[in-house]
Amino acid sequence: MSEAFDCAKCSESLYGRKYILTDNGPYCVPCYDTFANTCAKCQQLIGHDSRELFDEDRHFHEGCCRCQRSLADEPFTCQDSELLCNDCYCSAFSSQCSACGETQDADTGWRDIP
Repeated sequence: MSEAFDCAKCSESLYGRKYILTDNGPYCVPCYDTFANTCAKCQQLIGHDSRELFDEDRHFHEGCCRCQRSLADEPFTCQDSELLCNDCYCSAFSSQCSACGETQDADTGWRDIP
């Protein structure tokens, strides 16, 4: 006899269905989405089909809040309630040269003038 493979919340069988495996057990998609984290920026649920990033105790969708570029595989900065890629952060918050207007790059210092 085979062992039951049921959703940890609603107890429905997960055989032949999509499910999400968590530390607390497997969940069917509808049950998982009921307790998914809420994005600190847009206040929408971060569903099973989205990548999630977190900073301290806040959760976010994976995109930069300004340019929407994915931050899942690159460094990011959290400014107030926004996740920002390095380029957007530098453009908005770094020092600017009063002569040429170039911004200071967070990684390398002043950007080279072409």
